[in-house]
Amino acid sequence: MEMINKTWAHAIKREVATALAHVSLIRSAHGEGRITEELKELQGLERTIKVIREIPLIDPLSAENKVSSVPINHFLREYLKSLRTNDHYPMVLLKEDLKKELDVTGVVRGSPAWIKQMFEILLDNAVEAMMTAGSSRKEITIGTRACGERLEISVGDTGPGIPQDFRDQVFQRPKEKPPGSKGAGIGLLVAATIVRTYGGEIGLGEPEAEGTTIRIFLPIEKSAEVQP
Repeated sequence: MEMINKTWAHAIKREVATALAHVSLIRSAHGEGRITEELKELQGLERTIKVIREIPLIDPLSAENKVSSVPINHFLREYLKSLRTNDHYPMVLLKEDLKKELDVTGVVRGSPAWIKQMFEILLDNAVEAMMTAGSSRKEITIGTRACGERLEISVGDTGPGIPQDFRDQVFQRPKEKPPGSKGAGIGLLVAATIVRTYGGEIGLGEPEAEGTTIRIFLPIEKSAEVQP
């Protein structure tokens, strides 16, 4: 897995460098002094390419590798703040329902990079479902609460929901997607693998009239306390 990651990262960086070189040539051909709609689009393309270049290489998923204490409420606030600041999901309202008492005790063990990857998968899936279905109200709510010795994290959307005949298999097998669709249908399998690696469980909330809620349970780190 580590070898595949490094090979992939090398290939991406090589292609990014080539793409940036092409952007520079196109800009030179148009002239630096000209401001056109095409150049504005080119600037947007350049920013996107640079974002791809900065995507970090994640260490192999392991219950021990690069694991640390992660205060989930703080982690989520910072993560959602970055999404809002960068306008990552411009058509979606991101809401928080984080229990204040967990600011101190809501600490879990895991790799911050892989935990972030898990949330990215869940949010991307929710956004894609809402966009594909054309939901009139596009909201994602992330919540936390204590559940005995475990921390429950919920990610709820206002999309079309998961078909009843697939609910029992959603974390067990890839989702079949029509030709031309984004992704390979394995996102939730990857998210579930991350959760289980850190001793947690993942499942669906009760069926609702609108949307889907994914519930994650992670062990709370014993004697965990976030320093002020």
